[in-house]
Amino acid sequence: MKILQQPYKRDVLLIVLAGIIARLIALPWAQTVHADAVSRVHIAYEWLLDPYYIKEGYWGPLHHYLNGLFMLIFPGKVTGPVVLNILCASLTAIPLYGFAINVFNSRKGALLASLLYVFSPIVWWTSLQPLSEVSYGFFLALSLYALSEGTRDKPEYRTAMFAGFFLTCAAAIRYEAWVIIAAFTLVVFLQRSWRYTLAFWSFAMLFPAAWMIGNHFEYGDFLYSVNQNDVWNMGKEGINDDVSAVERMKRVLFFPWSFGSNVSPIVAGLLAVALIRAVIKKRLSKDQLIWLIPFVVMAAVFQKKAWDGSLMLHHRFLVTWLILLLPFVPVIFMGTKWLRFRTVLMVLGLISVIPMTFLWNKVHYTKRLGEGVLGQAMEELAMGYYRELQIIPRIEGTDTEDLLRAINGAGVPGDGLMLDFFGWDRSYYVALHALPNTIVMYGAPCPTPS
Repeated sequence: MKILQQPYKRDVLLIVLAGIIARLIALPWAQTVHADAVSRVHIAYEWLLDPYYIKEGYWGPLHHYLNGLFMLIFPGKVTGPVVLNILCASLTAIPLYGFAINVFNSRKGALLASLLYVFSPIVWWTSLQPLSEVSYGFFLALSLYALSEGTRDKPEYRTAMFAGFFLTCAAAIRYEAWVIIAAFTLVVFLQRSWRYTLAFWSFAMLFPAAWMIGNHFEYGDFLYSVNQNDVWNMGKEGINDDVSAVERMKRVLFFPWSFGSNVSPIVAGLLAVALIRAVIKKRLSKDQLIWLIPFVVMAAVFQKKAWDGSLMLHHRFLVTWLILLLPFVPVIFMGTKWLRFRTVLMVLGLISVIPMTFLWNKVHYTKRLGEGVLGQAMEELAMGYYRELQIIPRIEGTDTEDLLRAINGAGVPGDGLMLDFFGWDRSYYVALHALPNTIVMYGAPCPTPS
């Protein structure tokens, strides 16, 4: 394993330590504000009180198990799950770096790819709350790295099984991994033997197979978990009830715009140009080109599902793009022409990522792009989806804390409280920290494991 050799080992250890230390410094100012994070905390806490095997349901169960385990290590509802995410976000640097070294043999590219992920705004924001994206990303990156180990002539079936196991763990957290199983299986089939492919696929399908069987017995629907997402988005949220031209444009632009916002437009532009040039000029080897398949597949799936409304526009879903595309940063450094200039631009892009998050909601796109569909769409994206780019999640103002103090001053543990919905962040922040057992009226139902 190259990653265990110097200077590679030193590089990843420094990145991991930097990610952990920076997040621990930010932790005192961070608050759990996302409704999904609060729901996940409650599910894990209830599971920890009476642990059992979760055989079916809406959300994958592994995140609940991990949150419950870290609650056991760090008493309380929030600290443990956040520590879990801080570790997952920072440790993901290791497999990303290792994959870039194995596939491209570029220390500079591996270093920048890992730093861009660990310090990406959405990875920061998500890792400071008990959300599922960064733990899913960690297992996805481990699978990616494991598949890059070994050679075509000397396949190690043990790495295939490990890669499959890591990917089934990712699939037990988020359903994006179910599609990635198919994409990775195609990659492995094109690169290795059918026996190696079968070993990988068999382990990767352990969770999806068990989960589909459990949901079929309980609900009569093998894909209950996936289908319920459409029930919520389209049936209850009415996301497709009135789709304007501006809304359509937002759906087309969101994920490419989110990628540029989370790695900087400089890096996104350089990476896009470098990949296109490398493909056209045939600078990529066959194996390097094959590794583009998972990103192309998932980008197409994201764009299609965003277009039809079955995938909501959240920056945190971009973790999949970051894991699958950032390892191609070494392509930017192929060739010697203008190499120093490209290196300087990449460093500037990396340094600018976090400072630029304070500017995205201050750009008046309608003034720059006009009042047409494009200008309005960009304006609404910048203003309406800025929250997840704020690095440190916090409740704005003091009214929510004032309400919480009033509730806790008048209530005691064991009381019941029905709270009228007054915004996703505020309502669920109160539900998390209120002493009485609190139900948010007209909010999202809390998916309960079975």
